[in-house]
Amino acid sequence: MSDFFMHSGHRVDLAAVRAEDARLPDLAWHLAREPRWVNATTETVTVLEHLLYCDDLACTEKNDEVWGHGEFGRLRLCILLHDVEEAYTGDPPSGLKDAVPALAVYMDRLRATIFAALGVRLMSPPEAEFVKHYDHLSATYEAMHYMRTGNALGACRRAWGVEAPRLHMNRHEPASAEREWLRRLADLGVTDNGKES
Repeated sequence: MSDFFMHSGHRVDLAAVRAEDARLPDLAWHLAREPRWVNATTETVTVLEHLLYCDDLACTEKNDEVWGHGEFGRLRLCILLHDVEEAYTGDPPSGLKDAVPALAVYMDRLRATIFAALGVRLMSPPEAEFVKHYDHLSATYEAMHYMRTGNALGACRRAWGVEAPRLHMNRHEPASAEREWLRRLADLGVTDNGKES
């Protein structure tokens, strides 16, 4: 059986997720409680906290001056949505996606469905690279501050050649993270009523 029930009670067929299944309040609720690192951390860091921190990092680096306000707004939207499919799948380790390529393909398809439902264009390769930079910075910060072993931090440094950012991660209770994520999306023109302006 491929049925999955979202927090609201909405039934989703995971074998065929439809655009109408992508409801922002449900996505926010699940992402605000979904742990990163399969919860192998000293305290739970959620996917939604990660998305917000990636956005904080990008804003701190004054990318609006480099990219221009409109284009940087689009990049922020990509950052805030880059792991949105994990509301359905959880946050599988990268190694698992490498070992099971069909999982990565499925997650890409889910992300495309959600982006389409929200009226957001899929990321271009340069946009994806921009997002990946902040994804790596955040993962390195999380490894430094929330993993028991230095092995994870060393692996991040070796894989991506980045150091942990100095910017402190603002921790959020789930309901606070939900509100903040939905507010930022709305500020960038994305709500349940659609859509990227």
